[in-house]
Amino acid sequence: MMAPDSRLPSLGTASMPLPDVAPAGRARSVGPVSCLLVTLALTAGCSVDTPTSTRVPSGPSFAKAPAGLTVTSTNPSYAHRGDTKVSVHVFGSGFAAGANAQWTLGVDTTSVTTGSTTLVSSTELVAVITVSGTAPLALYNVSVTNRDGKKGVGAELFAVTAATIVGPGTIGGDVIVNEISDQGNMVGYFDGAGPFVTNGNTIISLGSTGQAWGVSPTGDVVVGRDNAPVAWVRQSSGSYVKETLPALVSVGGGAMHAGAGPNGTLMVGGYQRTSAAKTSQSTQPVVWTRSAGIWSTPTVYTRGGDQGTGWGVTGSGRMMGRNSLTDGSTPWGVWDSPTTFVQLTAPYLQTMNQAATVVVGVLPAGGPGLWYRDVSTGRWNPTAVALPIGPAGCGTGGSAQDINDDGIIVGYSCGNAAVWRIDASVSPPAVVWGPAFLLGLDGSPGARADAITNTYPYVVAGRATSNGRGLLVKWTIQ
Repeated sequence: MMAPDSRLPSLGTASMPLPDVAPAGRARSVGPVSCLLVTLALTAGCSVDTPTSTRVPSGPSFAKAPAGLTVTSTNPSYAHRGDTKVSVHVFGSGFAAGANAQWTLGVDTTSVTTGSTTLVSSTELVAVITVSGTAPLALYNVSVTNRDGKKGVGAELFAVTAATIVGPGTIGGDVIVNEISDQGNMVGYFDGAGPFVTNGNTIISLGSTGQAWGVSPTGDVVVGRDNAPVAWVRQSSGSYVKETLPALVSVGGGAMHAGAGPNGTLMVGGYQRTSAAKTSQSTQPVVWTRSAGIWSTPTVYTRGGDQGTGWGVTGSGRMMGRNSLTDGSTPWGVWDSPTTFVQLTAPYLQTMNQAATVVVGVLPAGGPGLWYRDVSTGRWNPTAVALPIGPAGCGTGGSAQDINDDGIIVGYSCGNAAVWRIDASVSPPAVVWGPAFLLGLDGSPGARADAITNTYPYVVAGRATSNGRGLLVKWTIQ
């Protein structure tokens, strides 16, 4: 299991407070989506079969629930192009002697073919499949048909997928991926080469020092830290020029997240050090606003003690992060206003949606989870909702790293990059499906998905390992 990433190199001051995990993308809102396929090319649309797996509908459904034959899960739930003789356990109900399992993508039944189907019990089959070398990288439906013609369909239960390396994958050392713009500009830093932003399949260095943590939805402004809160602003030539953000006291800090504000403004959440003493930490959570190319003096958010780190910020000014209380604790939570902090029971929070109703991160006991604002009362529920982690026995580790407007959450679980979808119109939010696993490079475990775009088709930014080195990769979700 991959632990939260703690490789955050010092930038010249030992007292600069840094969270223990890399954050994920922009603050976003949650809404419905009708069909999701993980693919690196255009593929067929939603399945023409009627699913019988227990997915939560995105809207009201008045149809009678299917009885008898159902397909609910597979193990393993993924394979590579060109894989042959893969034994896949298919689980459900109502299976009978002579049942046949089939993989479909829309009307395509030839990309994944079944060599044999063996009945284990009325709730389990073993299918031996072959994946074409040209199979679309996508989420496939799995159906089971009995001899009497009864059929059950499990929607999007099996992935044929792999990561695509961005550029050379590295410009020096392992990669930390922090955020992605709606235009697909990924930002982060290499532990041996400093901050970067991508343009298409090109990695652009932002300098030899510092860390890039956030990016505007348009990709024009990258924010981060380089011994102070900084922004790299894209010029008409395509190059980026570094600017130091206005300071309360010029002793350091960091800009952690960028999000769209009202009337075309850019909101940036972060923190500033308020004491130059090397023997003590004193940090203040703040929000900057950028309008017409001009940075505002930072707005101060309250803290109970002498520390606070702003993290993800919404256009309404709500911000999530870490605060110190008068009892000496430093919990994670949400500022509903600059003066109102709501504590949540989380060891790590990663990002908050634009509606400020869902926060994702790491559960107190480990593993991916979310926290939510009750749709009836408007109040935050401090207790987490666990996201499914995958097959039994894969452990309790992992993290939910990002969430987009369609309720798609990305992160990692069972040692692989993972995707979930939720319905946040109800409290607690319902898990519609997941996890679906996004494969790394050449079958190597250890991939993680860190950020997802807010525009369709969605691009997922993350890292995958090759020869023991973490490389910058992407997946496309359609």
